[in-house]
Amino acid sequence: QGFASSRLPVFTPAEIEKLKGSSDFFGINTYTTSIVYKNDAQNSGNFRIPSFDHDRNTIGYQDPTWPGSGSGWLKVYPKGMHQLLNWIRNEYDNPPVYVTENGVSDRGGTKDVLASTITTNIWAQC
Repeated sequence: QGFASSRLPVFTPAEIEKLKGSSDFFGINTYTTSIVYKNDAQNSGNFRIPSFDHDRNTIGYQDPTWPGSGSGWLKVYPKGMHQLLNWIRNEYDNPPVYVTENGVSDRGGTKDVLASTITTNIWAQC
């Protein structure tokens, strides 16, 4: 980023130890899934520097075969929720998890077959 050191704070070893195991539960808001890979040193992601995207240092995309929804950014991939919950369980020793937000947008209106189709398909995959 052109700075002498990172603009982000660095945790001390003592702070890292203090934080380990300090949460009682996880609360997650999730609506969609992205497949990500590490950005390279040449910044192929073309991220502004500095920026949240550059700090995250990953490039993401969604499988074009996943069904769409009423929002262009929201692809339907129910297995993503399953994979996320399994990752949390394995990475953090199976803590309690509260799903505080989850859903899919539709196009609205009385003739929106997308909503019922998505709902039926999602429940079939659970």
